[in-house]
Amino acid sequence: MSDLTPKLMFYADKAMTKPLTALDFGEVDVDESAERTVYVINFGERDLTKIKVNTLNPDLKVSESPTEIKAGKTTTMKLSWTPKSGKPLFENIEILGKFKKS
Repeated sequence: MSDLTPKLMFYADKAMTKPLTALDFGEVDVDESAERTVYVINFGERDLTKIKVNTLNPDLKVSESPTEIKAGKTTTMKLSWTPKSGKPLFENIEILGKFKKS
């Protein structure tokens, strides 16, 4: 029986040698922006479709997101942060989607 559990991994580099547990935007001045690219690989056996990426903090935006990640393939996601205060940001990102039926 196949394992249909979602298996997405996130990396900070294109070579996928630095798995992400946190994304550091560095020091960003209030009302200035910083953007980071995240590499996402679908290790699962099914395509992930109808992707929607959510953030709870309006200072953190998804500026580029895939709509589908095929099984075994890699894509990118871009996140931008424009702080409205001088406080650090600690935020979770929610990725919703549907796995294509085999």
